[in-house]
Amino acid sequence: MAKTKLKLAYITNRSKRNACYKRRKEGLLKKVNELSTLCGVEACIIIYPENSAQPDIWPPGLRTRNVLGKFMSLPELERNKKMLDSEGFANQTLEKTQKILMKQIEKNQKKSGIFISDTYKNLECDTRDLNINEANNWKGFIEKRLNEVEQKLVSIKIQAEEETENGIEAVNGIASLGHVADV
Repeated sequence: MAKTKLKLAYITNRSKRNACYKRRKEGLLKKVNELSTLCGVEACIIIYPENSAQPDIWPPGLRTRNVLGKFMSLPELERNKKMLDSEGFANQTLEKTQKILMKQIEKNQKKSGIFISDTYKNLECDTRDLNINEANNWKGFIEKRLNEVEQKLVSIKIQAEEETENGIEAVNGIASLGHVADV
């Protein structure tokens, strides 16, 4: 039973917001209870409801004070080590995504670099045909070489398309011969 994706936005209708709050709070309390029971860890949850002077605390009483006491006894560096606010979480996620993107770019460059280097080896790279102005102008030299690479790539693509078409025609020819033999 899959649920529809929930749009995360502030609920403006007060009665709907209160009903949602109660359901979510019960779910959180259940999860914290399960976590502490199944994993044998000490856990507590403190929720500050809207327009209320007192927070909702689970588990009530001494157990929550013990967990908070242990937490507060840690050095400040340890306490803040893994804490994130919304901005910190977004930055952390962005950094991870950028690392993945950079790895993919490097992987793609290696693949395309091999192809381009193989293609470039097939080009005539004789610099004697350059005039002095082009030799002094590296931009012109590079543009000329890039144009040659692009032309080579276009010719390779056309050749591949022709080979594909020839292969299809050959397969169709063989298939039509098979039909004649069957009859």
